[in-house]
Amino acid sequence: ANELAKVGVTSFMPTIMTAEWNKLIEAVKGGANAKSNGAKIPGLHLEGPFFSHAKKGAQNPKYIIEASKEKIDELWEASNHKILLLGFAPEVNDKKLIKYISDLGMVPNIGHTNGSAQDVIDSADLGAKSATHLWNGMSGVENRTPGIAQGVLLEDRIYAELICDFIHVDPLTIKLTIKTKGVDKVMACSDSVRPAGMVDGEYESGALPVIKKGNMITLKEGGAIAGGAASIDLSFKNLLSLGYDLKDVVKMTSYNAAVCHNLNDIGEIKENKSADLLILDLKNNIKEVY
Repeated sequence: ANELAKVGVTSFMPTIMTAEWNKLIEAVKGGANAKSNGAKIPGLHLEGPFFSHAKKGAQNPKYIIEASKEKIDELWEASNHKILLLGFAPEVNDKKLIKYISDLGMVPNIGHTNGSAQDVIDSADLGAKSATHLWNGMSGVENRTPGIAQGVLLEDRIYAELICDFIHVDPLTIKLTIKTKGVDKVMACSDSVRPAGMVDGEYESGALPVIKKGNMITLKEGGAIAGGAASIDLSFKNLLSLGYDLKDVVKMTSYNAAVCHNLNDIGEIKENKSADLLILDLKNNIKEVY
């Protein structure tokens, strides 16, 4: 939290990945009680365990399970109602649970899914608001069998998380996404995992061995991308380098996420909002963080 504040991230969601159920509950309880003197913690993000095996990414397949009201209730109570974002693969779970998740007060998030474009539309009808890291961990674009990525691009009610480190998503794909979704529906996300900010070497993330090299973190076994090592300040600079207006880059790296996640106290400089401010120099480098 302290390191994130230094690079201009004033709020973040600690993210808990798929794990053995008792450890997951323990992690949720710990996250709910986390205190920070740096970047603020508005709530937790559960990236798992209700995912598709086909698009598991770096999630541990041994602990991916099917969602139920009982499981969701147990997580919700363990978190002391502090889960803000809950991931969900709509094609392998009961879609009606999306409305249940939303009614409890969490933001349902489509993720790690091998579903169809229609699954995205159906999920939006039930209250889903966003999709975990567009283009990564999901079915793609097909002419006769449109996948999740296609649905996210088409469905105006869904915000698209986009990892703008130029590793997870090519700059041309970033441009395609923004051109299709518009700057109001794109949220830059870091996808940063445990080794982020550390020196290069071998670590563990989501109970799996990983290797960090620069901003790339890969599974030790198989070499698949396992997450990011950069923070949103890199996304900010990368989006500016692609020629987007500063005002639009601020939307995609700050304001849109605040709106999507119902964080009404932050995201804009306005009377009665929290004064979370960055002072930049003329080259958009961070000088001070308030």
